[in-house]
Amino acid sequence: DHTSKWMHNKEKKSPMQLISEVPPIVVHDRIVACIGGNNLALGHPVEFICLDLPHPQVCKYCGLRYVQDHHH
Repeated sequence: DHTSKWMHNKEKKSPMQLISEVPPIVVHDRIVACIGGNNLALGHPVEFICLDLPHPQVCKYCGLRYVQDHHH
């Protein structure tokens, strides 16, 4: 399966490891609409994320993290 190929090669980072290395994206608004990055062809359905909590919030589709600027 797809996950097992990442687990066999310890030299390569898994997709989960790579996305966790992306620093949280700082935004001004309290709601952000994540589409999976800048390339719409590689994106995902729109995920609206509320940033009221003081720690970064994670997109359930791609794992990108967002934080409101006054919490940063």
